[in-house]
Amino acid sequence: MLVRVLGPADAAAFRAQRIRALREHPDAFGRTPEEVDSVEVWTERLRVDAGSDIDFLLGAFDADALVGTVGCHDGACTETVVESRVVESCPPSLTEEDS
Repeated sequence: MLVRVLGPADAAAFRAQRIRALREHPDAFGRTPEEVDSVEVWTERLRVDAGSDIDFLLGAFDADALVGTVGCHDGACTETVVESRVVESCPPSLTEEDS
């Protein structure tokens, strides 16, 4: 398993994983699959984040497949508070039967 910062080239894989996570676990997120931003929007967002020390998305890869993500984003509401949150983590092979 490889964990690394996601960049613009990962936008399509990230978006696909995000949509899948929203479809499979709708109660865990505050959006619907239809509300996920386009690949172009994610490409730009990941390009901008690439130069940040605070805003980033990490991706976990099994071979070449993106299998999980976690993000850290500046709260932007105040200058002194930094908010970190799990964006999503949805391994494709984990099912309720595995629990």
